[in-house]
Amino acid sequence: MTLALARELFSVTDAFGPQELSRTISFPSDVRIANGALQGFELRYSSTVNGSITKAFTGVEVVKVSGAPRSVRITVRAQLTDADGAHSFDAFINVLVVADLM
Repeated sequence: MTLALARELFSVTDAFGPQELSRTISFPSDVRIANGALQGFELRYSSTVNGSITKAFTGVEVVKVSGAPRSVRITVRAQLTDADGAHSFDAFINVLVVADLM
């Protein structure tokens, strides 16, 4: 059992509504199992908003890639919505992937 760590930074600017970003990363040997954790995130409106936040969300998912035993796919989701839904947002999400390698 060998543990491998990988950090990935995802970002999106001037976004509206729910956002989903994915990336595939590879390790030096086959992955037995992998998981991800949010290391940190920042969600902010792209411009000044006079109102309240009605929804803020971020999440991470890590899955093995079928047919590519050394790779995992990271998917992050983010959303920041104000009362009228008319303002864009920026998101910066740091993910730590922990993989158990064969």
